[in-house]
Amino acid sequence: VSLFITIMVFDVTMLNISPFIVFIITFVFVWNWYRRPPRYPPGPLGFPVLGVLPFLSNRPENKFLDWSKRYGPIISVSIGWQKWLVLNEYDVTMEALVRNRLAFHGRPLVEFFIRTTVPLGIAFAPGGVHWKTLRKFGTNGIKAVGLEIMEKKTNIEIQYFIEEIRGHKGKSFNIQEPLTHAVANVVSSFCLGQRFDRSNDSFNQLIRSLMHQGHVAANWRTMLLTFLPFLCDVWPFTKHMDESITNVRTLNGIIRHFVEEQSASFDGDEVRNMVDAFLMHSRNSVDENVITDDKIIGFFSDMFLAGTETITSQLRWGFLIMMKHQDCQNKVRREIDDVIGRHGTVKLKHRSIMPYTCAVVHELFRFRTVVPLSLPRMNVADVTVGGYRIPKGTNVIMNIWALHNDDCRWREPERFIPERHLNADGKFMKPKNVLPFGVGARSCIAEHLARNKIFLFLVSTLKNFTLSVPNGDSPSLDAGSNGTIFIPSDYNIVAQYR
Repeated sequence: VSLFITIMVFDVTMLNISPFIVFIITFVFVWNWYRRPPRYPPGPLGFPVLGVLPFLSNRPENKFLDWSKRYGPIISVSIGWQKWLVLNEYDVTMEALVRNRLAFHGRPLVEFFIRTTVPLGIAFAPGGVHWKTLRKFGTNGIKAVGLEIMEKKTNIEIQYFIEEIRGHKGKSFNIQEPLTHAVANVVSSFCLGQRFDRSNDSFNQLIRSLMHQGHVAANWRTMLLTFLPFLCDVWPFTKHMDESITNVRTLNGIIRHFVEEQSASFDGDEVRNMVDAFLMHSRNSVDENVITDDKIIGFFSDMFLAGTETITSQLRWGFLIMMKHQDCQNKVRREIDDVIGRHGTVKLKHRSIMPYTCAVVHELFRFRTVVPLSLPRMNVADVTVGGYRIPKGTNVIMNIWALHNDDCRWREPERFIPERHLNADGKFMKPKNVLPFGVGARSCIAEHLARNKIFLFLVSTLKNFTLSVPNGDSPSLDAGSNGTIFIPSDYNIVAQYR
């Protein structure tokens, strides 16, 4: 009996204590969740576990900008189990990523990108010897090949592109596939020293893989998996993961084949393209293990992905804008006729005497930002930004879209107004806070190449064609898919040869 009474008393005591234990555990968890280090940037609290995720739409950059008006230019947010800082204003962005560029050269290990970008190239490589070596090589390789060669190869490919468009004879068509083929061929000519025609099955498969990966990057699931890595192993996101992994393996296999073919013809004396520059670097490197074959493949995979899909998407936005803004298209064409002539070849040197066209290009970058949120960075040392202390190992995002759409900086940012980049004399003023390629140590390594390609393709197309919306169609400038990149919805175009 006494034993029974003892057990009953023990059970009752535990029942009384259990709620208290649960309360203590819950209190500690919630307190730790909402706790911020001293001098840490403010931000919305969100919910335990989910953080601010319930408040984000498929355009999180919009919400981040809204929150910055309440909490300041640097905001801290919890998304899932991870804490992030978002830079929403030009001055703090420059302070963090430019003046403290060495501190912010790191890249957090995002599970989705680790699994889908094997081998790692330059884009997702963490900071350290691997990244620094690839960055240095890439910069030197681009210089070795030269911008003049790039301009020549781009104009050669543009002629093929123009002829393909002429083949449609003014009938409605979707420009995405021929444009992707042309832009990818420019990348191939620069990296591999070779262009491919429509009959090359391997290159056609490469184009399909690039287009597929572009849709993966623009899928909301990719953005969600970036912030909630545990979902990578949860159905139905596993299907999204598997499709992306399979596609990247196909892409890398094709690139490996092309690189091996090009390597076999390298004579060791002349640098004809980026592959040759890589081989020359490896030959002269003291440490032969710094640049492995896998790193070479990873690097060129990044070059094809970043150099094709983002440029193609930016140009597709540009063509759509020109179709919807015929007045702007006509002004650009008049400037083209005055400076280049109907039968001249578009040159990069023409930019300095084409102020309105330059204004249109920069307004395109601002108005439709293809990469609204930069790839995440991580500081490798404690640093102070905007008066706040940022502890080592903090995940940081540059809200490029906020820089381009803050109504404190831009008059009517929702409107496409190229004239905002011209002074009273009609001269082009390069806006300091239009930064589509990022800034700092992790800015786009091929920014100059990308800017050149966009100028040459856009101007050459408008020189040869009048672009218009097909009868009965009404493509929207607001319709698009947004993940890690923002791409326009499919649309048809009428290109009337002049």
